[in-house]
Amino acid sequence: MKYILMIVMVLSVFSEARSTLKELVSDDIEKPIVLMVSMNNCRYCKKQKKVIREDDVTQYIVDNFQFTEINMSLVSLPEKLQTKSAPTLFILDKDGEVISKNMGYKKKDDLMNLLKKSLKELKVYDELDYQLEFR
Repeated sequence: MKYILMIVMVLSVFSEARSTLKELVSDDIEKPIVLMVSMNNCRYCKKQKKVIREDDVTQYIVDNFQFTEINMSLVSLPEKLQTKSAPTLFILDKDGEVISKNMGYKKKDDLMNLLKKSLKELKVYDELDYQLEFR
């Protein structure tokens, strides 16, 4: 499982520059997105990646989210993802709307709490959308 996440991280670093948020989100994504914005030579980005690669964190992300990384040293960020700080973790819904922006390194417990809280919020939004849709 660790290797799948690492492959996704490596591929995302070498992806082409995308100018809009919609281009980051494909139509077939079924899960919310964890998007990590990093930079070259950023020691806190390396520390964050190390936390993300821990087995239980990786498993939680793979089970509940789509993970991708953008290296802002290599590509320009879409307008909604502008940040001057790295690492920054964005939580996006399935449609690419930013749910939360979390700047700075997160320790394992803080990261897990952030992910769990975000997933709860997303489920509440999904339930509200569903209820409104059928009224």
